[in-house]
Amino acid sequence: MSQINFRIDPEDMEIIREVAKSKGMSLSEIAKRSLLKEIQAKRIELAFQRLKEGEIGFKKAWKLSGLSYEKFLLEWAQRDAIEIIPDNLLAREENFALNFDLSKLLKHRD
Repeated sequence: MSQINFRIDPEDMEIIREVAKSKGMSLSEIAKRSLLKEIQAKRIELAFQRLKEGEIGFKKAWKLSGLSYEKFLLEWAQRDAIEIIPDNLLAREENFALNFDLSKLLKHRD
C-alpha cells in the first residue's frame, strides 16, 4: 500500500472530523473514500482515452477505470470502443511465430 500526505487548515479538519464521526468512520477512511469518489469519473475517461490512443490494452483500461468487469463492458459498448493494437506489437508477434522452432516441440516423437 502507498500513502498520501497533505496539509489541511484547522476549520476544514474540524468539518471532516464531524463528518467522519457522524458516519462512524476514521479520518483516513473518509478522506480515502472522498478522494476515490472524486476521481472515479476521471478514471473512466482516462481509461477510454488511453485505450483509444493505443497506449494501453483492454485489460489495463478495465483496471484503470475502476469499474467491475460487467460495467466496463457496458461502458465499452456504449462508447463503441475499440482496442488499438500497436503495429510494433503485431510485428513482434509475427516475427516470433515465423521464427519459432517447432522441432523443440516434436523432439523425441518416435
